[in-house]
Amino acid sequence: MHGPECQGSTIKAFSDNTTAIKYAMKAGGTASPFLQKLALEIMEITLKYQLRIQ
Repeated sequence: MHGPECQGSTIKAFSDNTTAIKYAMKAGGTASPFLQKLALEIMEITLKYQLRIQ
């Protein structure tokens, strides 16, 4: 991960799965344990490195 190099940046997320993007940006809210875990991991990284997802 290039977190330290990107600290304070805005990250543009590209995906062909609108559900994945929706939950990543809102940090969860799904009945899927996998998507919930992934969303929380993304949220932790964005908080740690002060990143914004667009």
